[in-house]
Amino acid sequence: MNKVLSLIGIMVILSCSGCGGKTEEVADTATESEVLTEDAMQETSPESEVIKLDMLRGEERTLVKELATIPQNVNLVGMLPDKPEDLPGNSCFVTNDKGAYYVSGFSEDMAQYRYGLHICHYDYISKTHELLYSVKDANYISELRVTNTHLAWVEQIPKEGYKLVLHELSTGAVSDLGTYDQDICIEMSNRYIVWNDSDKIMIYDISKQACSTLEEKVIPQVRYKIVDNGITYFTEEDGERYVKRRDLESGEVFSYQLDKGQKIASCFSNQDYIGWFSEYSDGIIHILEINSGKCYKLNTESELNYFDVMLYDKLYINDHKSNCIYIYDFKTQTSCYQHFENAYIGAFYNADKERANVNVEFEDRDGMTIMEF
Repeated sequence: MNKVLSLIGIMVILSCSGCGGKTEEVADTATESEVLTEDAMQETSPESEVIKLDMLRGEERTLVKELATIPQNVNLVGMLPDKPEDLPGNSCFVTNDKGAYYVSGFSEDMAQYRYGLHICHYDYISKTHELLYSVKDANYISELRVTNTHLAWVEQIPKEGYKLVLHELSTGAVSDLGTYDQDICIEMSNRYIVWNDSDKIMIYDISKQACSTLEEKVIPQVRYKIVDNGITYFTEEDGERYVKRRDLESGEVFSYQLDKGQKIASCFSNQDYIGWFSEYSDGIIHILEINSGKCYKLNTESELNYFDVMLYDKLYINDHKSNCIYIYDFKTQTSCYQHFENAYIGAFYNADKERANVNVEFEDRDGMTIMEF
């Protein structure tokens, strides 16, 4: 059985050579774990399998369905507490089972920032807009995230900083989770909110209403997506760099040592695979199958100019060079793609095992079209 089974609290550290690896160190507590020996790793980890663009293409399919197109200016007359004669612009779209959520606001002529910011809900079925929250002292609202139970966002408050806010959808209760000197990027799951505070990773447990700090020397990156209850990040220890996946509930950590001098930009994972890429937009994408040690390389010849990459049940790539979304299934080694004509494709968000969303701005439409696939 060529597998490595990590128990809670066990860290398996693999030495990376290109994309292959060998067992370097295993915690003493690995009593019943089956650990790959160097010979076993050589059997299961040949040279990295390179996935070319023609392998990614597969066949073109209709992968997504349109949920709604919300105009750039939405008439919220009768709902807003100030300047009801204006038609505010909207931004920051996110979705859940109950509809779409977005930020709207007003600004004076020649003003640098908006004032009177609002968070609204759009119901797909009734096609109506509902005001959920208003704030007057914020320059802007960003990082809007939603589940079926909560909304979270960041408010930039003049002379104070960046405030993280949590909103319970069923009650309307609003909680201030802290203010930070620097802008923060957040991700949210049904239970956790994760964000970056300089070189630290902060974790808020919604069910326990408790905040904690990840005590590791983390190499900062923009954001830490939560997939299969885990986050992915880079660390540096004794001059060595690692890519790690941490299960937020169990605390279990999988760690993979990278080559010295290897460029790193961002990383991602699910419960079966861990991946990273060397440069934004056109860097090589590395994917490691956690149990077998099998490795893949994508974009080795810069075939793609990707805006966003995510790994959930499959690998999803948003390629701005071809204006396509590519989907690759490692288990079946099948792929497909969808092309968008005369459109700008945004970043992936709200992705889970059943649903992933992306916002598309078409040249011939007013506003943003919300897609689900």
